[in-house]
Amino acid sequence: MSVISVRALTEGRSGSQTNDKGIRTSVRKFGVRTNSLADDDTVVRYAVGVPRLYDVHPNDPGMNVESVQCSQDSFSGVYWEVVVNYSSKTPDEQQQAENPLERRSKVEWGKVDYQEAYQQDQDGQAMVNSAQEPFDPPRQRDAKRITLKITRNEPSFNPALALAYQDHVNADVFFGADPGLCKCQGITGSEDYQNNITFWSVVYEFEFRKEGFDEYILDQGFSTLANGVRTLIRDQHGTPVTQPVLLNGAGGLLSAGRTTLSDAIGAGTNFFTVPSSTGFPTTFPFKVRIDNEILSVTNNVANLWSVDRGQDGTTAAGHAMGAAIVLEPVYLLRKPYARAVFSDLNLP
Repeated sequence: MSVISVRALTEGRSGSQTNDKGIRTSVRKFGVRTNSLADDDTVVRYAVGVPRLYDVHPNDPGMNVESVQCSQDSFSGVYWEVVVNYSSKTPDEQQQAENPLERRSKVEWGKVDYQEAYQQDQDGQAMVNSAQEPFDPPRQRDAKRITLKITRNEPSFNPALALAYQDHVNADVFFGADPGLCKCQGITGSEDYQNNITFWSVVYEFEFRKEGFDEYILDQGFSTLANGVRTLIRDQHGTPVTQPVLLNGAGGLLSAGRTTLSDAIGAGTNFFTVPSSTGFPTTFPFKVRIDNEILSVTNNVANLWSVDRGQDGTTAAGHAMGAAIVLEPVYLLRKPYARAVFSDLNLP
């Protein structure tokens, strides 16, 4: 037993605004098709795509679902018409439903505290000593992440759904967060019984990270790789190195690229010339640093560089003629968590 399709109907919609309180109402209709005559209204009402009690109206955030009515087509038996009534009454004005499955979901926003290492202070100064060496150990600062907890009464608990979403990252926009910025921490449930109805209180928990859940790992190691052959990196004496060496993202050594600006540039400039491109990659993009700004070089034609400004949290700024341009280390993108479409959870 399952729902085959849900579609919004364009006919039969209505709306009104009445009395001195300006109470607004609206009616939307949906067509739902199932694959079994045994499917009842509970299957239809909880189908993905059908609004639930207290959900917000898509075009009027001041109205919430007040009631949902399902009518079965007597001829086919598998087609249902769902009438969704919205009202601008507050939840307190709407009576608490006796049926626990029709009660409003509980949404809770919170935070978790942690410590994070940081590379620049709030003035854009790099976290290095007077010899331009990074502090060891790296400096830490307080940071916080937003959490979301949604508790909803449901007719049953689906362990397969919990497994499918646990430790998955959003593949779509979720509560305003772009893909990759929210992770489902888990879906849990507890059985309950009220007013002669057995139901499950299901808890959905999420964590948001402004930097996302992908990892950017410094490309460094003790060997190079070329044509499938791994070769130990050796120092000037022919001895294998004992500290990891920066790599170029393609298995080779990171070149010591360094040049200067031929002319001063402003914060809005997206191209400039350099006296020499020797030591810099010939494939794009690659990143460089000028003063406290990181730039992404997207093309190079006869030492005329095209760039994207203000990368990796830095701010585009003006730079003087002769300012040093240094090749940035390469960070490899890794995605430790699988993606899932969070909107399919049909949360409020």
